[in-house]
Amino acid sequence: MSENSTPRILVVNPYGIGDVLFTTPLIQALRDKYPGAFIGMLVGSRTAEVVRDNPCISEIFVYDKDRYRSLPWWKAFRYFLNLIMTLRRQRFNTLIDFSLGAEYSAIALFLLGIKKRIGFNMKGRGRFLNKKVRLKGFHTKPVASYYLELGKFLGLDPDAVEEQDGELKLYLSKEGLRRAEEFLRKEGLDQDQKLVLMIPGGGASWGANAWYKQWPAESFARLADLLVEGYGAQIIITGDEKDRPIVERAAQAMKAKPVVSTGLDLGAFSALMSYCRLVVCNDGGPLHVAVSQGISTVSFFGPVDERVYGPYTKDRDHFVFTNPVSCRPCYKHPTFPPCRYEKACLVELNPESVAREARPLLKRRLGD
Repeated sequence: MSENSTPRILVVNPYGIGDVLFTTPLIQALRDKYPGAFIGMLVGSRTAEVVRDNPCISEIFVYDKDRYRSLPWWKAFRYFLNLIMTLRRQRFNTLIDFSLGAEYSAIALFLLGIKKRIGFNMKGRGRFLNKKVRLKGFHTKPVASYYLELGKFLGLDPDAVEEQDGELKLYLSKEGLRRAEEFLRKEGLDQDQKLVLMIPGGGASWGANAWYKQWPAESFARLADLLVEGYGAQIIITGDEKDRPIVERAAQAMKAKPVVSTGLDLGAFSALMSYCRLVVCNDGGPLHVAVSQGISTVSFFGPVDERVYGPYTKDRDHFVFTNPVSCRPCYKHPTFPPCRYEKACLVELNPESVAREARPLLKRRLGD
């Protein structure tokens, strides 16, 4: 970046909650290095809330893919044109593209006139990038660490950034906190109780394949009862509307009576976590939201490599459970083969074993 030019950076990440959170260490580092920069971020409608209150981001631009695909072609074209014109008015001079595809960098080159186009060259899709890191896939280290590598094209030392401030950041909104507090009052809960948030669903970005990432609802229920019996925990079982069946199944399988909710939006859901002592969840966005709030977690990883998509934090108060079957991890971004083993990587994880192995963490977080 020329010393005489003010960076006007467009960051693009069209993927899920976790993927967007993985960009936040880099965005923080860019803001620290270029305090006067304009940093815009283009995200999907489902993840805008993740970065809406991030003070490092100057403006958020939302691409509502579901709406775009539902429109007649002439309205879809108008929607696309309006988005392009909105972006053009910002006169961006730098693109950081996390999409792993060619379409956003092509738009940046041909429609937005962005000179510096940074991203990953995966399977030859980086042909419209002029500053790129060759990538065969995400392996052995966290996705956020891969993302930080792109900072070298803007004068950052990725290793130094990770060492000094390599943390995910989600800033809670006042409105989200208000709604979370309202929920707690309505349910007769308060922070003095040993609140444990259980999220048996998740994996929305996998669509119909989300089931492959989910520990069985009955296992969540058994673990919840063990936490109630052993530590006096108050269980809250939650998820979004799509998770309602698995949330209700877990609640019905419990001996104790949990608080159940599937009506919270992402802002209130994230704020609710900040009042809990522990979050128990599958691999997915809620795990990374909890990590961003400094909340201890117990999580379950099946097809996905926990070294890549596990908790990204220096904090050790996180237990990740896996079953060492020979076929896992089978997920290789962005696909995985059909499961021939009836999800043994998750189904065979025993709730009693989980409670026993996580006991040091449970005693710290739920003990008197």
